Amino acid sequence: MRGAIGWRRAAELGCWFWRQGVSRTNEGSACRPVVFIRRVRTRSGATAVQITEYRDGRQQIAAACYSHATRHGDLTLVLYDVTTLYFEAESEDELRKVGYSKERRVDPQIVVGLLVDRGEFPLEMGCFEGNKGETTTILPLVCGFQQRHDPTDMIVVADAGMFSAANLALRSWRAVWAYSHKRALQDRRTLALHEQRASAVVADEQSTRTPRFVKITAAGRYLDKASLARAQMLVGLKGYVTNIPVDAMDAETIIASYHDLWHIKQSFRMSKTDLAARPMFVRTRDAIEAHLTVVFAALAVSRQIQRRTGLSIRNICRQLRPLQSATIAINGATQTFPPAIPADQQAVLDAIVSGHELAHEQHVLTQERSTRRMPR
Repeated sequence: MRGAIGWRRAAELGCWFWRQGVSRTNEGSACRPVVFIRRVRTRSGATAVQITEYRDGRQQIAAACYSHATRHGDLTLVLYDVTTLYFEAESEDELRKVGYSKERRVDPQIVVGLLVDRGEFPLEMGCFEGNKGETTTILPLVCGFQQRHDPTDMIVVADAGMFSAANLALRSWRAVWAYSHKRALQDRRTLALHEQRASAVVADEQSTRTPRFVKITAAGRYLDKASLARAQMLVGLKGYVTNIPVDAMDAETIIASYHDLWHIKQSFRMSKTDLAARPMFVRTRDAIEAHLTVVFAALAVSRQIQRRTGLSIRNICRQLRPLQSATIAINGATQTFPPAIPADQQAVLDAIVSGHELAHEQHVLTQERSTRRMPR
């Protein structure tokens, strides 16, 4: 149970954030955390994190994230991607299985799908078997999201690896092609290296696994010139597949929307490093799902703090972690000493708290205006 299953940083940040009173319901009631986190001692004396979920914790967190995104974000376009989290385990089970690893490992793993808005705020997270293909994850998660929230005019952007022939067959689609001179130069250099390597393998000048553009037949190996010529014809081109009609979104907007995918990849990097989503030291499905629930909540908290302060979450943790109060009990008398907060750290705290109060006030004003417009 080392290091709170890798959650200590996320748990400390989450607990601190909830204590500031920034987690409120839409009606502005008092602070009401969705997940209770408390630190306990194991028999070995190590610190662990005990999680108590109620009312389907992650679904409730996701509902709160969706409500927040509808008020302060833009849900006309959402981004989806997957990553893998490995386990240092010798054997597989029904969830942790060996599959295609984005980290090029052969350990049992799980596949994690994440849906965010264009502002990097998380909306939904799903957990799948480690040997599950990427193409089979997008429909269950996105369709479940639509059934729960029924968003209107939502566009989903994902990598080409998410769309199999079966997924594309569900609707009519069109392709958009873009040419880049910079990409063409890179493609020509890459193809030249592939051709050089393939020629060396065919001539028995280099022994390696079969590279690209090499075909093997009963007569031996030879250079596949037809495939090479076809690849050379496509240098500089990148294709985008969509089912959005031309009159609803032009080609330039589709390409620009795809380029927003770097936001979700950044969220995965932050989850794995700053929020310590890996490595995992749990093995049961319930514990793994609880781990991902904490990571999902911490990611939402972190994104909101970053918006209000303009600082990275690593910088914020480094500044705020030393701020600790002390409670001393002597002869039945208890005295609590608050931390001495420097000006820079106080500015960070003020930005977080005032940012919430401003957002809450704007929400109340919006509700009041809507009430006035309602017919009597």
